[in-house]
Amino acid sequence: MQIRFILSLILAIVVALFAVMNATPVNVNLFFAQFEVSLAIVIFIAAVFGAVIIMALGMISQAKMKAKIRELAKKNQQLTVEIGKLNNMHLIDKDETHVISGTLDLGQSSEN
Repeated sequence: MQIRFILSLILAIVVALFAVMNATPVNVNLFFAQFEVSLAIVIFIAAVFGAVIIMALGMISQAKMKAKIRELAKKNQQLTVEIGKLNNMHLIDKDETHVISGTLDLGQSSEN
């Protein structure tokens, strides 16, 4: 996580230096309006909008991952309960098998 922060900080410094080095005024056409603004301001605004868009997409992706984790955790809990039930049934089946075997053995003993 710190590497991403450091890389983002380096990128921000590079963008700032680029913008300051290109501070000449430029014409900006925005739909029906036309402005003369410093290129540095245009670069900063574009960088901020880009960062906001990336952040929004990242938050959406993270929310989807959290929902998937919750879904898988719920399924894991259900499967754990099912495994417990199957283990209990398996133990009961073993006990019943012993009882049935004992009954059969007793029946064979009485015939002899």
